[in-house]
Amino acid sequence: MSAVQVLIEHVMREELEQCIGASWGECTPTRRGYRNGSYTRDLVTPTGRIEALKVPRDREGQFHSQVFERYSRYEPEVAEALTQMFVNGVSTHKVGEVAQTLTGVAPSAISRLNRTLTEQYEAWRERRLLPHYRILYLDGIHFTVRHGTQTDATMILTALGVDLEGNREVLAFRACAEEDKDGWSCLVQDLRTRGVSEINLIVTDGHDGLLAAISALFPATLRQRCLVHKQPSAHERPSQTRATGGHHRTNGHLEAGEERGCPPESGGEHSPNSASAIPKRCAA
Repeated sequence: MSAVQVLIEHVMREELEQCIGASWGECTPTRRGYRNGSYTRDLVTPTGRIEALKVPRDREGQFHSQVFERYSRYEPEVAEALTQMFVNGVSTHKVGEVAQTLTGVAPSAISRLNRTLTEQYEAWRERRLLPHYRILYLDGIHFTVRHGTQTDATMILTALGVDLEGNREVLAFRACAEEDKDGWSCLVQDLRTRGVSEINLIVTDGHDGLLAAISALFPATLRQRCLVHKQPSAHERPSQTRATGGHHRTNGHLEAGEERGCPPESGGEHSPNSASAIPKRCAA
């Protein structure tokens, strides 16, 4: 379940509670109705389809959620708040502000939502990974993160895996002030700790700290240099591809390299035939 789905479903439950005037199982003279389960519907957003959203309902049919209309207006704010939450670790204050904008719910409800999102984030960050991935893409992505009225440049070290069936998944990321060996070593070690033991191919740029971390933790794994980083016009391509909808990325090249297929560099005794290990398009 995505963080956006958690947010929307929580907001709808709080809307219903306000509508009927009572929380779950509460006996109160101000109650104006009763819950009656839920139904499911999909929601198409700019970042993809959210499937099987649970929409609560009441027995009398008086409840009508406003969250879908409001979400379409505030989607950029929701996306920014959730991004900041994951970049900053467990900082969910901004998400609570967005939820309050969506519904005007009470501060106690925002506190419950913050706990739910924090628990979901921790579960995602610590989840077990597959033991074997076909390809692992490692890249640093620049973000600008707001802290109150201040903005700071933050480097997000990102690991994107392609499993044996061709499915892509973000495996881990780590926020750092700068890209260095220590940061990459921590991220790659985290993959090992959570169960990754075999990778057919690792795709990277030429950052010395990243290469040192890979050599220390996955010394026998084939590595290739992503050609997007090697070409002079590489920095122009992400903005051009975003205009055509080809990639969903900011300043990184993970999916851009994947889209190209990133044929391996020649050189080294293990690399001549490794191009056959990479699909031309690793789409799920």
